[in-house]
Amino acid sequence: MQFVFFGASGAMQSRDSGNTCFVLRLTGGSVLVDASSDPVMHLLRAGVSLADLDAIILTHRHTDHIYALPSIFHNMRLLRRTKPLVIVGNQPTLEFARSLLGVFNHLDRDDLCAVDWHVVVEGTEVFLAGGEFRFFSTPHSVPCCGFVCEYVVVYGADGGPNSAIGKFAPEAPILIHEASGLHCDADALGAQGHSSARQAGQAAREIGAQKLFICGTRAQTPDEVAALCQEASETFGKPALFPQTDHVYEI
Repeated sequence: MQFVFFGASGAMQSRDSGNTCFVLRLTGGSVLVDASSDPVMHLLRAGVSLADLDAIILTHRHTDHIYALPSIFHNMRLLRRTKPLVIVGNQPTLEFARSLLGVFNHLDRDDLCAVDWHVVVEGTEVFLAGGEFRFFSTPHSVPCCGFVCEYVVVYGADGGPNSAIGKFAPEAPILIHEASGLHCDADALGAQGHSSARQAGQAAREIGAQKLFICGTRAQTPDEVAALCQEASETFGKPALFPQTDHVYEI
């Protein structure tokens, strides 16, 4: 299994990183997680053609996680893609996604591949690209879902501290967790449905993860990113990593 980040910033992009979005490459294919950060270009850089992408997971409906979906559909039509595409998410998110695509009339065309809209709730298991995904809810300002893939990679998505990570992904070796800011701002972050870097480190320590990748940050400079990684590392007990754009991480 491999994963490649296209960006790891929160709602506001930085000079060096786009909004959080990444692709998982499994033995049976590829799954895009959220739709931002110019995903078609980054998919090509990751060696994945949009014509072959198996599925898209949409964690929630906030702009920075879904704005590129119409562009993906536009490119699929231009590629004359025929392979069906699976789009996974909770009910409110998929309803919003369909409305967004409707603005561009992408769902009323006869030159679009078949799309399977797959609704998930807490505990839903879905097989995508040959891998098993189990979904759980995350505490955020809108309905949001995270997942664990093959009991190896767990993504908490946007959200505050979440006991579901330990419930659904005990001992998962790889945790991808948001770290919007430093713990001195934890109360304000929590009120907005976000986590601090220290809380990300604590979540990784509690499940016994081997590696922690932080994302969804508000950091705008390398020094701010380094401060978040340091705070998460101190609680985790191991180095916390901020993913490099377009770098292939092997699992």
